Amino acid sequence: MKPLGSFLAMPLRHAVKPRLTFAVAMAVIFSATTLIAQTPPPVYPEVGPTTQFINQDAVIGSFPEPAWYKANIPFIDLPDQTIENVYYYRWRVTHEAQKYTGAKNGWIETEFLGPVFYSAPYGGISAAAGHHIAEARWIRDQRYLDDYIRFWLIGDGDSAKPANESVNPNTTDWAHEYSFWAGSALLQRAEVTGNLGFATDLLPALINFYNGWSPQFNSQLGLYWQTPVWDAMEYSAGSYQSPDPYHGGNGYRPTLNAYQFGDAKAISILAALKGNLATSVQFAVQAAKLQLAQDQYLWDPTTNFYKHVMRDNNPSLTKIVDREEIGFVPWMFEMPGPNRSAAWAELLDPQGFFSDFGTTTVERRSSWFIYQAASGCCHWDGPVWPYATSQTLNGLANLLIDYPPQTYVTNQDYYNVLSAYAFAQQKNGQPYVAEAHDPDQASWIYDSPNHSEDYNHSTFNDLVLSGLIGIRSQITNTLVIHPLDPGFVGLFRG
Repeated sequence: MKPLGSFLAMPLRHAVKPRLTFAVAMAVIFSATTLIAQTPPPVYPEVGPTTQFINQDAVIGSFPEPAWYKANIPFIDLPDQTIENVYYYRWRVTHEAQKYTGAKNGWIETEFLGPVFYSAPYGGISAAAGHHIAEARWIRDQRYLDDYIRFWLIGDGDSAKPANESVNPNTTDWAHEYSFWAGSALLQRAEVTGNLGFATDLLPALINFYNGWSPQFNSQLGLYWQTPVWDAMEYSAGSYQSPDPYHGGNGYRPTLNAYQFGDAKAISILAALKGNLATSVQFAVQAAKLQLAQDQYLWDPTTNFYKHVMRDNNPSLTKIVDREEIGFVPWMFEMPGPNRSAAWAELLDPQGFFSDFGTTTVERRSSWFIYQAASGCCHWDGPVWPYATSQTLNGLANLLIDYPPQTYVTNQDYYNVLSAYAFAQQKNGQPYVAEAHDPDQASWIYDSPNHSEDYNHSTFNDLVLSGLIGIRSQITNTLVIHPLDPGFVGLFRG
């Protein structure tokens, strides 16, 4: 191993001034490029003064366009070689997914390398847009996400779509085809770049996006309903308990309600930064109401978990029996109180969500576990789904860092699950990610040729940077470092 980075030896939750942040590749990543008059802008942003302990050519290997990686990504040296190999591979996945659409919309990110019939213009799909923003927020060149965020909020991603079964009959624009936490993603990205003005300028569009879910809001309950397939979760425990396992199962779910909670908080913060205190208070109140309603109707005190509640033919609002992995989603947005932390006892329970390859999409004790999963994509009733594993690890990092101490999960558990997730991302001895992994065998079960390769539908690098290494971005003039394994050492280059 090369010399160790000293910044990780600092006490947990230690705040450092931004003038030191170049050592962890933050401030320099987003430094402005000085241009000479009438000189074309450089293809890549300037890196600026830096230290280099890492052989960059060695870690990026034979990736096409190596200069892009050298100019744009944080280089890190990790003790765990599997996690490190997947980390650099996932930057290739991100870069492959960047598509230039033209002067009007600029850059977007795609889920698949090729187009699919149900995508928005230029192949965009909103389902994983929150993941895309989280992962790419660490890239030095801000043009990619500037364009991509505008695409969904004010560009062609916000344009009209048919309201039919193939692209969601309940919504009328592409940004609302799938559930999507736009506000939280935008704010967290601004915390990394420091460009809060970009986020506050989009506040009106963000409020419009938030209100776009209003037709699915039950004002009597104070909750939103969603169809599992438009949570990107067809053939799940919730949908199987309806007449239509593919497009059925309308219910009140801890997904969209948590996304709206997170977006309401983000809007409240951005409105306060803009000086619009009335809007800030309005959305803070809305977030608080969602939090109370979710605890009242979706939390099951007998099994200590957030669950799906069927919307139709369910006057008593009975929760389904099964724990689904979506019950961990509220912690992505720090929605539950500390008294709900017992849910995490299920994470590593052999009859809960444990897998040697990440986390299962429904608890193993469920009668729906792996039901018809081998019949073809896409069954979210047990397979390890990178989309959901990303959300669970994100929520786990928040629990371990931002919540009071609890006895259910530890920092070591975070590392173990992340390591299992990295171990899953292999094929033929090389890093690889597809649509879903078998929970018990070292194989991808949803992996169609010329379709599933390098599937850009989850995060990994954000989990390494913000979770394992513990770079906790802030809107204030500080940077918090809180590694989730105090014995873990990583080395950054600026």
